Amino acid sequence: MKQLSAFIIALLIIFPSWADEPFIDVSGYGKIEVMPDYLQLYISLSDTKKTLAEARDSVESVFQQVLKVRSDLNISKDDIDAAHISNQPMYEWQRDSSTRKYTGEQVTRRVTITLRNLDDYGRLVHRLMEDGRIQIQNTNLRFNDLPSLQRKATKLALLDARDKANFMATTLDNSLGAVQFIQEQGGYNPQPVVMMAQMRSAKMEDSSVGSEMLIQKQDIEQSVQVRFAITEK
Repeated sequence: MKQLSAFIIALLIIFPSWADEPFIDVSGYGKIEVMPDYLQLYISLSDTKKTLAEARDSVESVFQQVLKVRSDLNISKDDIDAAHISNQPMYEWQRDSSTRKYTGEQVTRRVTITLRNLDDYGRLVHRLMEDGRIQIQNTNLRFNDLPSLQRKATKLALLDARDKANFMATTLDNSLGAVQFIQEQGGYNPQPVVMMAQMRSAKMEDSSVGSEMLIQKQDIEQSVQVRFAITEK
């Protein structure tokens, strides 16, 4: 019995009851706008030929084109990842005989390009899209130190919550007390890279320039929920 009583007392010390203490719950929001430091472009090189050797050679030739683009744009060799390659037999369904007909072999090589000079993004995409064997899968915008940016947004969110709570409390002739709990609720979501709606005709005619692309500033956002104790003045 004594052990049970001691345990209950310990719980009351560790988890004090706030039921009798007035409090206020508020949300806070913080946002900063920053340009990404670099991007990663995911592409696949794929072709189907009658034999595996022909398909492999075709994909290898287009990969050499990708390496030529890399060299022309001064992209480091370390910023090209092309380790994944696969092949599979291709079939065509024959309705008359309800059977599959072997049509050849498909070889696919997945490549990730890290682009650190964002001004070259339009030129890079344009060069890659000149060959139908290259499919652009996705583009991810990256930051050198995303956690630091998120902390800045979190700080703004916490200050927003404090200011909001202080305003509400003082308006009702109360004073803001200690923080009782904090909960993080939101995070950063990248915006898509979009192509500019209008491009100069000179650039459209000059294939060496490529389509002008617009990479927007990214919103680094954080939301918090904070509970403050309040007391009467």
